[in-house]
Amino acid sequence: MDCRTARLLLHFSRPRAAELGTAEAEALHVHLAECADCGALAHAERRADDRLGQAMRAVPVPAGLRERIRERLAAQPLPWYLQRWPQGLVAAAAVLVAVGLGLSWFTGPRTAIDVEQVCELAIDQVGAPPEKVEAWFGERGVKMSFPRELNSRYLTSYELVQFQGQPRVPRLQFERDQVRLRVYVLSARQFNVKGVLNERHQSGGFTVEVRPDPDNAEGGYLFVYTDGSLEMFRAAPPAQA
Repeated sequence: MDCRTARLLLHFSRPRAAELGTAEAEALHVHLAECADCGALAHAERRADDRLGQAMRAVPVPAGLRERIRERLAAQPLPWYLQRWPQGLVAAAAVLVAVGLGLSWFTGPRTAIDVEQVCELAIDQVGAPPEKVEAWFGERGVKMSFPRELNSRYLTSYELVQFQGQPRVPRLQFERDQVRLRVYVLSARQFNVKGVLNERHQSGGFTVEVRPDPDNAEGGYLFVYTDGSLEMFRAAPPAQA
């Protein structure tokens, strides 16, 4: 299953909904477990659904609203598509519509986007030296080792992301000659790194490799790159004295 299909099926895989067949649901579950981007998107959508549900349940229904709705419905003929519904269901549906309309006018605090700051951050991250990258993650409470085998000149960005169900995983992104490389810094506290060390997998134009961290016997790096070779991102060997 590709990302486009998975993101389309996300709309039909809401909790307590049975709109997907067993095979599609299983394929989607496998894809979300293997794809960091789609997994993060699914997590964010489910979290938004949960918060919206909590907000709707927390909205108080005005006293006497149910009775007023019933009186109004009794005073006028129902549309043909509601005439066969039990009266209780009609009233309940009307209450939900009223609550939904009330919520549509509510918006919580929204953060203003500082476009200039975003631009400055992007510029600041390009080609950052390893020590600066490690310090950035350290300021956010995450200790990591920059993969010294890679040339930081090709670094384009770095951030903390959710990966394989674990929050706050360091991710570095590199690019050279239209070949892209994504590196996840794996901590032994979050992952069983030894179980996949030195594995290599190719599919759909991507190559995935897991290599050890020379500075941490329990940790490692997961490399994901497009058609090309990891060698093109290697750091130059130290000059001979």
